[in-house]
Amino acid sequence: MNPFYVGREFKRDAFIDREEETKEVLKIIKSSNNVVLYAPRRFGKTWFAKNLEEVLKTEKINSMWIDMFSTVTVKQFISRFNQEVSLTLKMNLLDYMKKYLSDHIASFSINIAGTNLEFKPSSEEEIWEVLFKTLTAFQSKSNEKIVIFIDEVQEMVKMGEKFEGILRTAIQHQSNVNYVFLGSRKSVVEEIFFQKAHPLFKSAIKYDLSRYLPEIETRNFIIKSFEKTNKKISSSAVDSIITFSKFHPFYVQLISSQVWDYKDKIESKDVESCVSNLISQNEYFFQNLIENMNSKYALSILKMISSGEFSYSADNLIKWEIRSPASIAKVIKNLEEKEIIIKVDGKYFIEDPLFETFVKKI
Repeated sequence: MNPFYVGREFKRDAFIDREEETKEVLKIIKSSNNVVLYAPRRFGKTWFAKNLEEVLKTEKINSMWIDMFSTVTVKQFISRFNQEVSLTLKMNLLDYMKKYLSDHIASFSINIAGTNLEFKPSSEEEIWEVLFKTLTAFQSKSNEKIVIFIDEVQEMVKMGEKFEGILRTAIQHQSNVNYVFLGSRKSVVEEIFFQKAHPLFKSAIKYDLSRYLPEIETRNFIIKSFEKTNKKISSSAVDSIITFSKFHPFYVQLISSQVWDYKDKIESKDVESCVSNLISQNEYFFQNLIENMNSKYALSILKMISSGEFSYSADNLIKWEIRSPASIAKVIKNLEEKEIIIKVDGKYFIEDPLFETFVKKI
């Protein structure tokens, strides 16, 4: 079976360790602080958080998971949250409801199997009252330490600021509950947690996961994954995977997966063939991406970034035939908002290394 995972559920064996980052985030949690884990999509934040859950288990700390992307309404959030807490506390759902939400149990329905919960409030006022009790009641009667992971936190804005306000109040009332918020849209994450107008302003510490994978661990992971499945890969082929993927978590897995399926003995030229195939499969999308940028300077600036020559200098403006520094700034802002480029350690990169290879060839 292919040892490289693309678009599949977390598997510990397929995770490339981020030991330092894990230690740092664990330290934040143990200091009773909430944390916002930010990274662009496909940068491995969900797998990082799933691995963190495994680490928490070894520390005998309970955890639960709420995906805001698939949670559309506040009522749905309340139902799912209570279900997850009952599972975390290893309680029968009905017993959990009787113990923690007895005043409102008539507003809930539980299926015959006792596994699914649906909230049916009698008024809007009850929704907000039950939301607060949902977030806080279990702690008042339990000494269990719980870490609550809220994935795709940028989707929280669809719930409205009243939802955020109640969440903030609940956080202030909780002493043995910590939240780990996961977000992929930087501008929205910044707005929710770091703008004074929002209720959740400075309610969590920001931790940026927009980092590329460590070289030694990544290289060893690729080699061992081939070895344990009885396939051979040359050192130069591993170098090629590293070169094309640029240590991007998703593309290390994607390119390695394609290469693993290609042959039983891999050389550098085989990696190049697989990457060419991937680019050909995405060429229509890449071309449309450039055409939809609505700027005559966009391609030049992408080429500038891919060549490692990005700057606002007068010489660069002349070389790339760009009118002014303001023109560059406008395009950069647009590219960042669309997450076509990202900024890591003060330097811009094209987020998709396959797209970068495509841009270089134009």
